[in-house]
Parts: sequence; structure tokens; C-alpha cells
Amino acid sequence: MRIIEIDGYRISMTDKHDEDIDALLWTYHKCEQIHSDIIYIREDGEDFVKQQADAIVTNTMHNKIAVRVADCSPIALIGKTYFAVVHAGRKGLKSWILDKTIDLLRT
Repeated sequence: MRIIEIDGYRISMTDKHDEDIDALLWTYHKCEQIHSDIIYIREDGEDFVKQQADAIVTNTMHNKIAVRVADCSPIALIGKTYFAVVHAGRKGLKSWILDKTIDLLRT
């Protein structure tokens, strides 16, 4: 299992055993990943609400975001004012989740 995480502008990827992942990720904001093109956008000052999505876009640098992957690709993106993590699986890529997330970062 791999995890990609963003904490401010620090990006890291970690390989962990399943039992270690929950302990590592409890401080990170993450979504229930469902192999979709749904993007959760969280603006500064809003409470994080866990929901179903396969990408998280935020402009809040003091909150950490992460995605978990097994055979999908974890992608971290940084724009001028927003940053994102994407759980890029076959279904999500077919429905353009990566392109949609990049478009959001350009605004």
C-alpha cells in the first residue's frame, strides 16, 4: 500500500503495511475513494467533511491531505494558490479526473 501526502509544500510518498496506514493517516484529511471523477474542494476556513471523492483540492496550507493507493497511481499537484492529491485509477482517468483537477488548479 502506498500513500502520497502533502503537508504545506512538502510532498512525500510512503510504502506501508495495511496495519500501519491508519496510524499514519489519522492526522491527514482524506476522502472515501470510490474510483470516480469526483473532486472535493476545500477552501480555507471551511471545516473538512469526509465524503466520497478521488481528489482533494485545497488552499489551506496548514492542513495535511492524503490519498491511499494499491494498484492505482497517487498524484500530487501544486498550483499558484491551490494544491491537490489525486487517486488516479483506471475509472477515474477514463473520466478525466486528472484533467479536471489540473483545470481547478489553474483558476
